Amino acid sequence: MKKFIGTRMLKTGIGVSFALLVSQLLQLNSTFAGVVTLIGMKETTKKSVQYGFTLFVGSILSLITGFIIENSVGVGPLTFGLGTILIIAILVAFHLIDGLILSVIVMYHTFDAFPMDFYEFLSFSARELLILTIGILVSIIVNLVAPQKYDSQLKEEIDHYYSVLSEYLFSIAKWIQKPTKEFPFSLNEIHQQRKFVKKLIEKAEIGMENYLLSSNKIQYEAFIVELKTIQKLISIIEDMIIEVKRISATRLQTYPVAQALELVAKIQLNPEKTTLSTYQRTKRVLDHLEEYFKSSPLPETRGEFVDRSSLHHLFLYLQDYLDVLTSFCSEKRKETTPKKWIIGQFISQNVIKS
Repeated sequence: MKKFIGTRMLKTGIGVSFALLVSQLLQLNSTFAGVVTLIGMKETTKKSVQYGFTLFVGSILSLITGFIIENSVGVGPLTFGLGTILIIAILVAFHLIDGLILSVIVMYHTFDAFPMDFYEFLSFSARELLILTIGILVSIIVNLVAPQKYDSQLKEEIDHYYSVLSEYLFSIAKWIQKPTKEFPFSLNEIHQQRKFVKKLIEKAEIGMENYLLSSNKIQYEAFIVELKTIQKLISIIEDMIIEVKRISATRLQTYPVAQALELVAKIQLNPEKTTLSTYQRTKRVLDHLEEYFKSSPLPETRGEFVDRSSLHHLFLYLQDYLDVLTSFCSEKRKETTPKKWIIGQFISQNVIKS
């Protein structure tokens, strides 16, 4: 059941109250600081900073534009319309669309304060920008103090996917030894898993953007790398399923391939804690299996040819799968800092297929 009042709602309410309190303490007596905090309370700290920057710069342009217009044509209903058209065009030209609404309102404040001379305008502008600064800073500080955290969920889901992927490999190994019309899982299920992993990556990116200068940011970067590795493994399993469904009967090569699948499935249960020697032994098993395929006699029937071809393609995908796991875990162990591990993993993911 969804919570009626979420964390972000609470943060926004606290932020608005704090912004208004600061505004009162500075004797500004304006609710606009609360409005700025309300709109500036974005999903992540990074987005709040970006919004605050565009709003601040946009508001400076709005103040100047408003002062020029009111001193050129005066203030009236047509002035508000003309000013709105002009400032929107300016903000769009300078790519300051994020802060557009409140920037336009700042210009309206300038019109409401008419008439005023240049020095009064400077005083008025300083007050408006101070109010904006209070609202912007409060939204950023609240996001920094109480960021949206996903670390526990991400760790739990990653461990869950290790088990899921292992189960897929065991199921494929079992099925090729006794092919039936009903496959244990569908491609649609794999597609759903991929979509869910994509959502987890988005959550990790949100978590990372909430820690601008923290070591926690590195942790979320690590989660992203790990989830992208899982994405790649899911894609390989999808390719495996397509090949496996072409198999109609067990062949001489079926049982060695099934045993290799089971070996990799056991590693997949806990790839990070599997010893390097286990990876190396499994790699040697796959190398021997490659030689076994090469030395096997030619197929005698078309059905045998199709089955053996699919088994060989399945084996090649399994090699790719093990390469991804080996590269991922060896890089993670080898690097002395998380940052280096991330760089190494990124490189390995991009060169493994080249």
